Amino acid sequence: MTISTDQSLAETGLGAQPSFGLRESVTAKVTKRLFWFLFLLYACAFLDRINIGFAALTMNHDIGLTATQFGLASSIFTVGYIAFQLPSNLILEKAGARIWLALIMIAWGIAGSATMFTRGPGDLYVYRFILGIAEAGFMPGLLLYITYWIPEDHRARAIASFSIAMPAVTAFGSVISSLILQMNGFGGLKGWQWLFLLEGLPSIMVGIAIPFYLSDRPAKARWLSPGERSLLEERLAAESNRAGRPAGHGSKLSRILREMTRPTVIGLAIVIACQVATLAVISSWAPLIVKSFHESFSVLDVGFLVAIPPACAVISMIYWGRRSDKSGERRKYVIGSMLIAAIGWMMTGMLDEPVVRMIGLVLATSGGFTAWIICWTLPPVCLSKEARAAGIAVIAMIAMLGNLISPTVFGILKDMTNTYLSGLVFVAILLVIGAIIMGRLKINAVQCG
Repeated sequence: MTISTDQSLAETGLGAQPSFGLRESVTAKVTKRLFWFLFLLYACAFLDRINIGFAALTMNHDIGLTATQFGLASSIFTVGYIAFQLPSNLILEKAGARIWLALIMIAWGIAGSATMFTRGPGDLYVYRFILGIAEAGFMPGLLLYITYWIPEDHRARAIASFSIAMPAVTAFGSVISSLILQMNGFGGLKGWQWLFLLEGLPSIMVGIAIPFYLSDRPAKARWLSPGERSLLEERLAAESNRAGRPAGHGSKLSRILREMTRPTVIGLAIVIACQVATLAVISSWAPLIVKSFHESFSVLDVGFLVAIPPACAVISMIYWGRRSDKSGERRKYVIGSMLIAAIGWMMTGMLDEPVVRMIGLVLATSGGFTAWIICWTLPPVCLSKEARAAGIAVIAMIAMLGNLISPTVFGILKDMTNTYLSGLVFVAILLVIGAIIMGRLKINAVQCG
């Protein structure tokens, strides 16, 4: 028998006219249930992405990698990631988050651990490409998934709550990775081989747990009461009907294509690509950049120092994400964060004092991560419900061009100039370009024009 919203609310004591406090309590319950687990998922994903930066401290010498080849390995990951992102996100919408996220996590855990068998540049390219394919649908899948559960005015905080896994894992993983590298020679394996092996296993184990913990939609969540499910679904449905422009006439495919090619949507994708270029440099090159601060730094020194900037980024993401949600303002927080990151990169590259360069790296990391999480609140409100899955995937595909271009260009510039300055100037310029584009977009927190 079908139960009306008013009936289900009344039967659970929620009342037919839910108050603001009641709506907030349901959102809080959802957040408490889901987001520690989404944090764990994202932590596993990012750990498999950043460990190559620490492996490079010894692996590059062992297998004869140049800076250009190392940068190319990071870019090849992105080729696989971009190529399979849209189909992966569409499969997630059809198959459900529980099953699809579980499968791709197990797949990338296996690929990440298998990277220990690398014997030369060609092997590394293959393993990174496979890892990119496996991870392709993860981030856009999570972003789509939270639109099924979290109201728009909570999404910056929601995205921040699991996205802080990126800087948190960078901080924690930096220390752990430097310690694992000390296992060099144990069991006949190099330290970097132990690194890939051990840091790929958590993804496999967590992937196995996903179907037992996540629910695909509020309607299937047994941990919510019938009234809570109805209240949440009606609120999210109302927001979906308000979001984006009307899709217009024509077939569903033509309507979706028109939405995805609007200047605002393309502009957002380019802005995020400029941010991703910075995040790619942080995840791939931060250990080598810090090592260049002083020739006496050991691997352990680098591990502890690299942990400082992302630890600071966690604080900035939570604080600025909360302020952005409360004010309803997105643009100025994105622009401000990107310009702070650009200033940080210039300090890191142009100044000589190691302490000042470290402060610059803190600013670059905090600004880059904060701009990224706030900017990702905008695509869901710029797209209609029917275009959201494909639209978020396409925006993510375009945005990942930053990850495709910046590591390789960074490596080429390093080989050409024998310094990191030119590469850091390059990513700083991209951030300024992104901030300018963001300032010109006709966009606000409620609806994208």
